[in-house]
Amino acid sequence: MNIEKALNRLNWRFKNENVKVGESKIIINSLDLEAVDFLNDWIIRQKEITLNKNMLFAKLFCYAFKNEILFYKNPTHSQTKLCEEMNRPIETHYESVLNSLNEVEYSKFFKENGFEDKHPGLLTEAEINERREFIKKHEHEITQLTRGKWTIEEVTKSLNNTITEILNRF
Repeated sequence: MNIEKALNRLNWRFKNENVKVGESKIIINSLDLEAVDFLNDWIIRQKEITLNKNMLFAKLFCYAFKNEILFYKNPTHSQTKLCEEMNRPIETHYESVLNSLNEVEYSKFFKENGFEDKHPGLLTEAEINERREFIKKHEHEITQLTRGKWTIEEVTKSLNNTITEILNRF
């Protein structure tokens, strides 16, 4: 038996236009059961093949799913959120990575220069004056960091290289 014969058998047996539902005297026989079993086995094998061909995706999905669950505390919402992310174009993911990289560079600069992340409303007058002086002194560097240290071209090229190297390695 193959997939086509199994489907033809089920179509003939269960979708015959001459047979009315509730009026049928058709009794399911061993060929019907064999056809259904064959289709079920075939679907299971196809899923295994697809999974084995996409093991890197499966690993990354599990990693992302775990993090989404920890964040949202709701597996159903987490899965929905991941599906939404996969529907977004790759360019929006690259832009998101670009924004995160630039935010990290900006924060790192201030942290390396002795400024902790603190809500502006919690700063003392002395801390505000210290920050003003620092900003005046490093205005050019801060302006560049505000515009972003990384460009979309650099990030896209780097991500494309990294992704293809990983795909080739695994």
